Amino acid sequence: MKIVHLSSSDIGGGAALAAHRLHSGLRRDGVDSWMIVGRKFSQDPYVLRPPSALEMEICERLDRQPRRFLKTKNQSHISSGWAGCSAWKHANRQRADLTHLHWINKGFVRVEAVPKLRGPLVWSLHDMWAFAGGEHYFDDCVRYRRAISRTTGRRSNPASI
Repeated sequence: MKIVHLSSSDIGGGAALAAHRLHSGLRRDGVDSWMIVGRKFSQDPYVLRPPSALEMEICERLDRQPRRFLKTKNQSHISSGWAGCSAWKHANRQRADLTHLHWINKGFVRVEAVPKLRGPLVWSLHDMWAFAGGEHYFDDCVRYRRAISRTTGRRSNPASI
C-alpha cells in the first residue's frame, strides 16, 4: 500500500510533527509512505518538496491577503485557504492508494483542490480550520455559534460546541 501525506511542513509545527511521526511509523512497518510538503526541514529522503521556494512564498503571501479585511477579535492564526500551490498535482502523480491530508494551510493547498485529489482520502483535523471558516482555534467565538444557529434553524447550546 502506498500512502501520500500532504502537510505544509514536515517537522515545523505540532501538526507537522504528528504527520511526520505517522509517516515514519508507517515506513518502519513496511508501508510505502511519502510526504509532500511546502517547507522541508528534515533530512528524510521520503519527504518531497515539489513546490519551489518561490511558488510557496507567492502562495503564502497571497493566502495572507484576505486576513487584512476580516473583522475579528480572535488573535489565533487565521488562514483564508484562498491561494494554494501545486502540491495536490504532485500528490496525484504519486498514484497513492490513500492520500492523507494534515495541516494544509499557509498557501499549501486550496480547499477547492481537495476534491481533485485522486483515490481515497483521509483528513486529520489538527485544528478547527476545516470547519471554522478560516480560524484555526476559537474559544468563546459567538459568531461561530450564530452561524450554526442560522444554518440549523435552532439555537445552539454553547456547552455542546
